[in-house]
Amino acid sequence: RKSELKVDVPDTAAPGSKKKRLRNALIEAEAKRRRLEEAEDPAEREELRKQFAIESAQKKLAGEQTVDDPSRIKKAVKDMVKQKERSALRWSQRVEEVMASKQQRAETRKANIDEKIAKKKSKKRPGFEGQVSDFLNADKAA
Repeated sequence: RKSELKVDVPDTAAPGSKKKRLRNALIEAEAKRRRLEEAEDPAEREELRKQFAIESAQKKLAGEQTVDDPSRIKKAVKDMVKQKERSALRWSQRVEEVMASKQQRAETRKANIDEKIAKKKSKKRPGFEGQVSDFLNADKAA
């Protein structure tokens, strides 16, 4: 029966999840439609319609949601699948943004460290490193 459904609802769904509820509702709605089609007598068909309407009304009175329109169920499944795809796309974009941000921070940090090292190397102590190119007492030593 599941293979006859035109909308693919995955079987890997947690008990009581929306996927499972929609799949079961779609199966029930298709079964009701099939029972109505199989009824040969118009009076029998009308009796089945009344019976289905009474069952639906009793469920509504009990506070349950009634989902018995196959086209609306299929639309809900399609919307759910689209939402999941959009969510996956947004998540992958976020992951890319985070990786780019990490890379940018690492590059900035490396540039700052290199700059600090270069500044430290170029720093001259007065009287020790400076402009003098030869020894201070070179004329006395000679």
